[in-house]
Amino acid sequence: SYCSRLKRLYNEGTLRPVDLDFKSLMDLKGLAEPLQSKVMDHMFADRVFLSNARSKSGFLVAVCARARRGELDPRGFGAVDPWKQALAALAVPKMKTLSFEPEDEWLEENQDPIEVRVNMTKLMHFGVPMEEACVTLDPTENIAKLKERLKEQGVNVKATMYNVKHVHNANPEKTAIGRWTRPHVRRT
Repeated sequence: SYCSRLKRLYNEGTLRPVDLDFKSLMDLKGLAEPLQSKVMDHMFADRVFLSNARSKSGFLVAVCARARRGELDPRGFGAVDPWKQALAALAVPKMKTLSFEPEDEWLEENQDPIEVRVNMTKLMHFGVPMEEACVTLDPTENIAKLKERLKEQGVNVKATMYNVKHVHNANPEKTAIGRWTRPHVRRT
C-alpha cells in the first residue's frame, strides 16, 4: 500500500512530517490502486527531484494529475502515452457521410403532394383557433406558400410574426427537402 511506502520516504529523510498537506494526500488516496502504485514508483524513482522540490505536496499533486491523464509510463518517468489519442479516436464512431441526390431528380420521382401537419399550440395565445393544421403542398412550394395556406385556414397572425422551424411530415418516406420545426413565435 502507499502508506508503508510514504513511511519509508519519511524514514529515509526524503520527506518531513510537514511536507505533505491534506489535499495532496487526499489526491493520492482518490486514485485507483494501480495508479497509486505508479505514483509511488515515480516518487521513488525521482527522489532527487522530490527532495529538491520547493513544494513537496505540489509535486505529489502534479504526479497524481499526470497519473490520471495516463502520462506516467511503467518505468515511472513522466511520458505522454503515444497510443492514447489514437485509441480514443478509434473508440469514437465515425460519422456517416450522407449523399444527397440532386433536387431535380428527387422532384421527378416525388411529384405527389405532401401532407404537412403543423403544430400550432404556441400560436394559440395569439388567437389561433386550432392546435394542429393540415396543409397539402407540392414538393416545389416553399415556406411562404405554406404560410399562405395557413392564413387561408384561419391563422390570423402576420406571417412575419412567426417562423416555421420544424414541420412533422405525415408521410416519412416522402420527406421534403430539409428539416422543418413547429412554428415558433418571434416577438418583434
